[in-house]
Amino acid sequence: MRIEDIFSNNMNALMAERAELSSMYKLGQAAGIGPSNIRRFQHAEVAPQIDSVEKVAKAFKLRACDLLDPDLLRRLKAGEPLRLAEPKPPTMSEEDWRALSPRARALVEDICARSLAGSLADADIKWLHDSLERTKPAI
Repeated sequence: MRIEDIFSNNMNALMAERAELSSMYKLGQAAGIGPSNIRRFQHAEVAPQIDSVEKVAKAFKLRACDLLDPDLLRRLKAGEPLRLAEPKPPTMSEEDWRALSPRARALVEDICARSLAGSLADADIKWLHDSLERTKPAI
């Protein structure tokens, strides 16, 4: 499948699901791209340049590589993580959750909400991961 077709299919499906980005004008404004270019992407008339892919992805709160993934729609419907090789998030027992202080629970909830909204930068995620690794007890 051509990259133009993959990008077009993914963009059109996402536009159909999100009312705030449902027209070429709305998406164009959110992405900072002219509506005529959005129309050309919708119809797979041109291959988008990487900066355009990044702008459209950001409007959908995704990464550029997500919009170029032929399996994007299946993965979204299945609730799979979008980062390649990303493990499923860890779960915490109800007992452990209740043992956390209210402040710690609020921090965890904030981090989760920011992560789901796509507002955590890769550097933030790396810092959190490294911090957790340092707190693991030595075996």
